[in-house]
Amino acid sequence: MKRLSPISDLLAQLMLELGCYKAMNLDGGGGTQLRLRFGHDSGISPLLALLDVNGYGRKTSSLEEAVSIFPNYEVPMACNIQFVFYRKPGKDVLVKVLLNEREATLPLAPVHGPCYRWEDFKAHYLPIVAASKDRIMQTITNPNK
Repeated sequence: MKRLSPISDLLAQLMLELGCYKAMNLDGGGGTQLRLRFGHDSGISPLLALLDVNGYGRKTSSLEEAVSIFPNYEVPMACNIQFVFYRKPGKDVLVKVLLNEREATLPLAPVHGPCYRWEDFKAHYLPIVAASKDRIMQTITNPNK
């Protein structure tokens, strides 16, 4: 499991949890829906690492390797990450992730192109959110460890 700094971990965990729970509460009434949340590059970077978008969650052994895996031009100050949901009655809900309006990959099995089953997304990431919360609580209750 990836380990970010406690503050980055908290920020990424909160963003992911908010996004997951907001998405799970879409009313399903049809029509186009849009929810926007804004943040800075300093908030999106830990989220990309936590989600392992485009492999950004990989561990590295050197700064040079980190720069090649996670180039700073991919997360400029005006960057964005989008979660696009596709729903069709009687079918699985699909989610696609865009990083700066470009299709991104996740460490899940895609269903079609860059689209992933929402149920697979939740099954993969909600335990990561729970583990992140546990680490944060451990850091708060035992700050010297």
